[in-house]
Amino acid sequence: MEVTSANFAEILPVVKEALNECTFWAIDNEFTGLSMGKPNDTIDSLEERYEKLANGAKNFLVIQFGLSTFRWVENKWVSKTFNFYVFPSSVRGYDKRFTCQTSSISFLASHGFDFNKFVHQGVPFLPIQTVNKLLEQVDKQQPRDPIVISSENDKKFVSDLRDQVGAWWLHAENNDTLMLSPCNSYLRAVSYQVLDEMQAQLADASGLLVQKVEAEGAPVQLQVSRVTAEYVHMAKFNDLQLKKQALINSAGFSQVVVMLGECGKPGVGHNCLLDLLYSMEQFLGPLPASFLQWRHLAAGHFQAGIFDTSHIAKLPRFERLFKGSSALEHVHTTLLKLAAEKGYPPVQHAEGFTLYSAGGAAHDAGYDAFMTGAAFARLLSVMALDEEEPSSVVQADVEVPQLVPGPLPAHANLEEVAEEHKNKINIHGSDIPYCALRGDQPTPPSRG
Repeated sequence: MEVTSANFAEILPVVKEALNECTFWAIDNEFTGLSMGKPNDTIDSLEERYEKLANGAKNFLVIQFGLSTFRWVENKWVSKTFNFYVFPSSVRGYDKRFTCQTSSISFLASHGFDFNKFVHQGVPFLPIQTVNKLLEQVDKQQPRDPIVISSENDKKFVSDLRDQVGAWWLHAENNDTLMLSPCNSYLRAVSYQVLDEMQAQLADASGLLVQKVEAEGAPVQLQVSRVTAEYVHMAKFNDLQLKKQALINSAGFSQVVVMLGECGKPGVGHNCLLDLLYSMEQFLGPLPASFLQWRHLAAGHFQAGIFDTSHIAKLPRFERLFKGSSALEHVHTTLLKLAAEKGYPPVQHAEGFTLYSAGGAAHDAGYDAFMTGAAFARLLSVMALDEEEPSSVVQADVEVPQLVPGPLPAHANLEEVAEEHKNKINIHGSDIPYCALRGDQPTPPSRG
């Protein structure tokens, strides 16, 4: 299912339902660039590699986000896949700047990426941390410093405004309105100040309600209404709530990344260190300074854990199966053939999710997310049915639900089959086999 700014509000509840009902979810991202500054080195320490990748996350942009949920239903896997185009919001001083890397843009263009859709129809977003700061500013909003009226023109404007509103007030009844002449933003701010002063001078229970009127193709005007003081108070309260709700809504796509953590289901990625770093920087807030701080943050947000199919595919026991290649498309195709040969549980698209029913193209984020989740589902069957040695289960730091509840056939008992591979994220081009989001970090063989 393709999601743009046009249908995001309608689809968001569908995304939430899919995450809440699923057994696990899978993601994949497309970026405007991959490397910034110093190139990666095989012997980078975790901190060195993190610093390089985090620098890229701060400068490049996620422009397409694929999400595919997988639910175990009646001895088969049922998938719901969403392909989001995303584009930063420009609101209240937040105006995102980002970098593009020639090779990455050319690569996406060669695979048919729709840059017009990204810019013109991308789902807007603000980082959750930015939204929270703006909400705090609204809650703590202090009265602005009084505007000092000094010029003769401004003094005349104030005098005329007082006379006009005062003369109208003498004959106005409740709910009567007065439309003021259009003026610039500075004089509107002066008008608010003068009308607030006039409100304070009213001795009875009457009130002046001032509202901005914006009609398409017409200049901005202020409308003054005669109402009760209580009504003015309630209108200001409601206006504040609308501003706060507008800020919450401005989080846009970032709400989906919050849902990934809140749904309590484990996630899957393929070589997903960059996906995690870029997503957290872009949709949640600035990355911390060190790898140790980041892994604590990541483990806290994704408490149900993350599996990396690239790390699993590189395990020695799968060397013959994948012939030394852990590329996503190769892993997916190999497992698809193996599943057909051995009769593993089928992976099907849910009703209404027809975008990839006839297949898809690699490097489309939605299809890559689907391939990642489908590969994981079939890897579970391989590990469960072909396991020669018992798995050593690593205890998680937090209690998480069993991936598939109830009595299970061997190939679907994910909790026992996959637990030892949880939170081990592949590090591309490194002699460190993986980075651990929880527990001890591995020692590279060459550095032991």
